[in-house]
Amino acid sequence: YSVVNQLGGYYTKVPQSGMGQVLDQGQELYRVGAVPVVLLNGSIPAWRDLSRGDTGQDVAQLNTDLVALGLLDRSRLVSADAFGSATENAVKALQHRLGATASGILPLGHVVFLPGPIRIVAVNPVAGSRAIPDTVILKATSTERQATCQLTASQLAQVAVGNEVTITLDLGGPNQRTVPGTISKIHTT
Repeated sequence: YSVVNQLGGYYTKVPQSGMGQVLDQGQELYRVGAVPVVLLNGSIPAWRDLSRGDTGQDVAQLNTDLVALGLLDRSRLVSADAFGSATENAVKALQHRLGATASGILPLGHVVFLPGPIRIVAVNPVAGSRAIPDTVILKATSTERQATCQLTASQLAQVAVGNEVTITLDLGGPNQRTVPGTISKIHTT
């Protein structure tokens, strides 16, 4: 994943690069000035300010995250995809938890939606450098372990979803390690 910064100012906190730091929903990714940018789960990227009266799939994923974080009781929602007073109060609670101004409004750039937890693999800026909107601040991967391989047509006929496999990890030079795995998907062309 590429995480794109949407805020202007100066980075006051960035994750450590190359350390494999894992972040989950509700955790702070970085800060621009006094504004924490938080990771939330979702497939739709943040594209607008979110506040009371807004509706849509982006609001629905925000509500789902606020419920998962224990900040919102789903029974208090008027609609799953509406930003009402319950969502506003939950956003205030999240902002308070992060040490941000508790306005109940989520301006563009204050949250990043990604499909799930991430493992940080590269960070571009350093604390104190200028934050420029629409620039990639960090690269991350899923925390799920995956391996892919290409098979010939004859090899493809010999495998099925659910088959156990052995994966050889080449760690450079004579260093190799094997780990068990299971075939979860087979794609054909």
